[in-house]
Amino acid sequence: MEHDALTQKRQLATAPDAAKTLHPTGMPSNSLADIVAYYDTCTADYADWSRDFHMHFGYWRWGLNPFAREPMLHETTQQLKHLLGVKSTDAWRVADLGCGVAATTRSLARTLPHCRFDAVTISPVQVNFAQQLNATDARLGHISKQQVCIHQRDYTATGFASESFDAVYAIESACYAKGADKADFLAEAWRLLKPGGKLVIIDGFLRRPATGLFGRLHDWWCKGWAITQMAQIEPSLQALNAQGFADVRAHDWSLRMAPSFTHIPVLATTFTLKQLWKNKGQLPAWRWRHIAASYLSVVLGVQLWRAGYFAVCATKPLSK
Repeated sequence: MEHDALTQKRQLATAPDAAKTLHPTGMPSNSLADIVAYYDTCTADYADWSRDFHMHFGYWRWGLNPFAREPMLHETTQQLKHLLGVKSTDAWRVADLGCGVAATTRSLARTLPHCRFDAVTISPVQVNFAQQLNATDARLGHISKQQVCIHQRDYTATGFASESFDAVYAIESACYAKGADKADFLAEAWRLLKPGGKLVIIDGFLRRPATGLFGRLHDWWCKGWAITQMAQIEPSLQALNAQGFADVRAHDWSLRMAPSFTHIPVLATTFTLKQLWKNKGQLPAWRWRHIAASYLSVVLGVQLWRAGYFAVCATKPLSK
């Protein structure tokens, strides 16, 4: 039964009509077009990573089995909830900027029935797939369509009203914004947040500029994920302060996420062999890049003096 469910999810994620029926507003530049092409091609691949389609790494803590990936993926959501400080009785409006197929949004919505969620992605396939998952997830029985909304928009220009959200978060998605400090993403998050609102970014960051061989590996890694460049932690923290955020903190989660990183080599190898067999040795270019970037994630991730995984938190100050 579980295999049949995953097969059905894969079919939804590659629905041929999705890209024809949903179009982003103000579709842009080549960089955004590349991101759309990558996720429209490779979203279905994440079924091998997570049965709930979490498209991020997992947080390990004492009591969790480091060989069981799905509980660690769900723990990332629990840690996000803790950092946001949201309670089950709160009636917040929350934005997921770069939501993938909204796995994190659904996970939060199950335990935060009074909150309203707006999840944003620029991929038409992901919008279609997320809407289907929202409609078919039995665990969301108490959630109305108005409470969890999926939007196809650029997260640096969402079109939502200013100061309309109590919390904004991005899990492994802020990296797609431009520059080492992702200032355009931070500016939109600032605009969206109410005074007193919380921002949490969970992602990989460079600890220093990428140079030499590491720099070349970084560039190849970025190409595989359709990323312009990885964020740097210090410029990002400086940009948060310059934007006006207060209580800016960076929690180094590198070792917490390491156990889920160790799942990559075996998973990537079995996935590649399976896809080559299924497709008679022919794979789309984006899928090859995705596979290569998966291996490079391990190569870059073990160099903890150059790169790390952080949860960055900040608050928009109350108006004076």
